[in-house]
Amino acid sequence: LAVLSQFIFDDHIKSRLVKDVKFFRENRKSLSNRYPYQRAVEFNQEIRRLGLDAEKRSYLDKFRILITEIGNALGFVRLIRAGGLNYVSGAVGFIPNFQDMDEQREAG
Repeated sequence: LAVLSQFIFDDHIKSRLVKDVKFFRENRKSLSNRYPYQRAVEFNQEIRRLGLDAEKRSYLDKFRILITEIGNALGFVRLIRAGGLNYVSGAVGFIPNFQDMDEQREAG
């Protein structure tokens, strides 16, 4: 999450994001609520100009990797939850109904 914090609070990136948000809000209707492709390309190029790490990845590449890892973790948690619920729903049939047992005792 340090990458996320570094990405968002970097002055160069933050100023560009604020500039793009302002542009988008002012031109939302003329853009049909779509962010222009050319501005996205320019943003990516500007981020690359800030520098690359030893593995030749920009801040944006690191951010993409972080978002992917967060998504994978959430997907894994959902998978485990679904599997647990499936297992428990199958095991519920083996739990006795105590009300029926009490009624049978009283009747018999």
